[in-house]
Amino acid sequence: MEKASTAPERGTRPRNRRALILAAAADLFAQRGYPQVSMTDVAKAVSVQPSALYRHFPGKGELLREAVAENLQPVVESVIQAPDGDLDQLVLSLGRALLEHRGNGVLWERESRHLPPAVRFDIASGAKYAISSKLQSGTAALPAAEADLRAWAMFAVMVSVSWHPNRLSKADEETHLATLARTVIDMPLPPIKESDHRAGAALSVPRSRREALLTAAIRQFATSGFDAVSLDDIGADVGIAGPGIYRHFSNKAEMLAAALYRATEVRWMDLSRALSEAADSSAALQRILSSHISFSLSCPEFLQLAVSERQHVPERDLQNLLEAQNDYVADVASLVQDAYPGTDQEVVRVRVKAALHVISSVVRTPFLRDIRGIQDILEDLAWGIMVPAADQGATS
Repeated sequence: MEKASTAPERGTRPRNRRALILAAAADLFAQRGYPQVSMTDVAKAVSVQPSALYRHFPGKGELLREAVAENLQPVVESVIQAPDGDLDQLVLSLGRALLEHRGNGVLWERESRHLPPAVRFDIASGAKYAISSKLQSGTAALPAAEADLRAWAMFAVMVSVSWHPNRLSKADEETHLATLARTVIDMPLPPIKESDHRAGAALSVPRSRREALLTAAIRQFATSGFDAVSLDDIGADVGIAGPGIYRHFSNKAEMLAAALYRATEVRWMDLSRALSEAADSSAALQRILSSHISFSLSCPEFLQLAVSERQHVPERDLQNLLEAQNDYVADVASLVQDAYPGTDQEVVRVRVKAALHVISSVVRTPFLRDIRGIQDILEDLAWGIMVPAADQGATS
């Protein structure tokens, strides 16, 4: 995340100190994660004593709330100021605001989970509901359920650059993100029906003690966050005391790494199977998308962990996981290029990253995840984002 300003010299009292504190806090929360940042860290970043922070903010929780809201506000305003019914202006304004504040996507999507649920929902979903409201206005107004889905997907496309930097120029990036956002708005989709109101996907408890522990850890980490869960909590969930846990896992971080490695291996196995069984690159790509979405919908906890908790795994494991993710994107992008040659490699990667982020965003949002037929809808959305429109008509 870009810093709005450099820290003032110690002993000075700038008039915009509150804004400097918020900018420094947002930067630190996005880089390190909220639990790893103290008020002392924020004070040091703005060259003041910790006591000076408390003149502006009662505590770290309030600092996070205001940092998230402050950084989201320009994006919300860019949507609100777009004229009703002018989708081109909506896409242009939103894209520019998100690119200008591109690092904030990590703050909104990952760190806002540390806020109280009602506060988190109001702040972190503000931009998406603003987009949905615009899609429900004008001469081509969409029904509310469809507008919500397209708004979430459009936002996910544009914020994907926060998580996955690319090598495009700023102008090219703005152009391609605008194209993808319009794709999400304009592409035909099956009817969006009301949610089934199913209970969230529940992981069954295996008989193996190691697997039972891992299943409990995945569920608790995804629900409460890594820092809020203890080994005793995990053991109690499956009736295993402390010493029994250590026979299988040394610590929580090892459990989290095991969960993320497992999700990674599932994707690679599906990709390998598709390559060996599909008739051509296009068919393989369709199989990979279908299996990726099916697994994500059945086990949304894995996507939640990948977004909000992976910074807790040991550094070596984190690097391995990030490399595996980059390799997966590269292989999927290669399939797109094999099936539909002629598109720049980096552009294809931007498309693939955006499509995967749309899947992640929708799956991690319960009321969207439970839409009837969401598997087919997500397949259509992801395909439309990955494959250039000019080539889609050529598919058999």
